[in-house]
Amino acid sequence: MKTTPSSQPGPIPVLLLTGFLGAGKTTLLRHWLRCGLHRTCGLGVVMNDFGPVSVDSLLVAEPDLPLETMGGGCICCSDEQNLGDAVAQLAQNSRVRALVVETSGLADPAATIELLHEPAVTKSVRLQGVLTVVDAEAVARPGLDGMDPGLWRAQIRFANWLLLSKCDRLSSAEVERVETAVRRINPHAKVHRLPECSPEPLALLNDQTGNGQPASAPAKRRRRSVRHAHQSYQTCGFQFTRAANRTALERFLERLDPAQVVRAKGFVRLRGFPRQWFTFHYVLGRHALEPYRGAEAPNPVGVFIGPQLNPDRVLRRIERVFTPRRSRH
Repeated sequence: MKTTPSSQPGPIPVLLLTGFLGAGKTTLLRHWLRCGLHRTCGLGVVMNDFGPVSVDSLLVAEPDLPLETMGGGCICCSDEQNLGDAVAQLAQNSRVRALVVETSGLADPAATIELLHEPAVTKSVRLQGVLTVVDAEAVARPGLDGMDPGLWRAQIRFANWLLLSKCDRLSSAEVERVETAVRRINPHAKVHRLPECSPEPLALLNDQTGNGQPASAPAKRRRRSVRHAHQSYQTCGFQFTRAANRTALERFLERLDPAQVVRAKGFVRLRGFPRQWFTFHYVLGRHALEPYRGAEAPNPVGVFIGPQLNPDRVLRRIERVFTPRRSRH
């Protein structure tokens, strides 16, 4: 028998969904929403995006989904009133009985947890626990170029539940090594392997493991005194005015340096498909291009994030993707 979040008056439960850039947070949330949990269980969403354009909010958009967007920077650096306004807006919706707050991949978990305990926020919600998605494929690779080691380890350390994503891309031995590594960082969190063992959000909302307390939390820090890891990261966005050449776009994504560009995502038109939008994704050397199935028509934009990002260089290279080929005479 399925249980539902409490309908009693008072602050509603919230799951904090964290994880490094491209780990699979939005993919997990899309799966939950496509199962209709916003309708059957009253799930609302606060979406935070580091880039100048909130690509992910369009990717999760579903009819009747209560959604608030916090873009243009990390949630951990925002004013508590901004988050307070977002959760209050959703809490006033009589259909919302629980919330998921998805942070950007560069959000500091300690600062975000502290923010969720500010009076402006706790009037509307109570933190049930922290769910961190870990890119198992990236952790299994040597070097981890582009990944801030202090940040992704902190995201693991503050979790009540750890979800190892992309396990289907690794051997069983590699998955075991990754799980052993994350358990060393946080031996108290419950570990699930994706995509096979995706937990239901209702189970998490009714799990007493969390109750708003990080599984392995160091002493409380002042949020504004933290030097966030993303201070060394840059982001840039581009508006595309033409359809892209698919081969040129894929070649461009293949040649991105993961030490400079960690994450890229956006919406494009492709030549030969006048009525179809496509999404492109890039994470640490791997890319994907797939049809966009969202309900709302997107803007043709691309967002790039990285520790050594050179916007001018990216612009020069990506312009070739959209330049029409000259006809030969």
